[in-house]
Amino acid sequence: MASGKLSPRQKMINMMYLVLTALLALNVSKEILDSFVTVNNGLENTKATLKEKMDETYGTFAQYASENQAKYGTSYAAAQGIQTSASELITYIDQIKGEVIAKTEGYESVDQAYANDTVINLKYIEKKDNYDVITEVMIGPEPATP
Repeated sequence: MASGKLSPRQKMINMMYLVLTALLALNVSKEILDSFVTVNNGLENTKATLKEKMDETYGTFAQYASENQAKYGTSYAAAQGIQTSASELITYIDQIKGEVIAKTEGYESVDQAYANDTVINLKYIEKKDNYDVITEVMIGPEPATP
């Protein structure tokens, strides 16, 4: 394929293989997207477990800071700042996730998508392969000019 001069027919065949490969790469099937649901469920479980452990750690840290303010006070204040920043980031990511799911599934609001649940199980999302909505939420209505 890469050596010597190729006939016009061979060049066309090579180009068609490239186009076919690109089309296959763009057309991700629902089965592949469903495998990401499994990964997401694992991440949600890990997030819940880590939150419990971190809450326990921050509780212990707060106890030490209240007992010995001089030694642990500044470190505890810095840890609280980190905890606040991390919580804001998690909330922001969950908002984006909720917005994408709400728009993809055709709900009027993010609250309707969550339906009083704190975690949306992606297994029940019908339109996982609706890339237009995801592009609109993440990039904007005009992908050419984000």
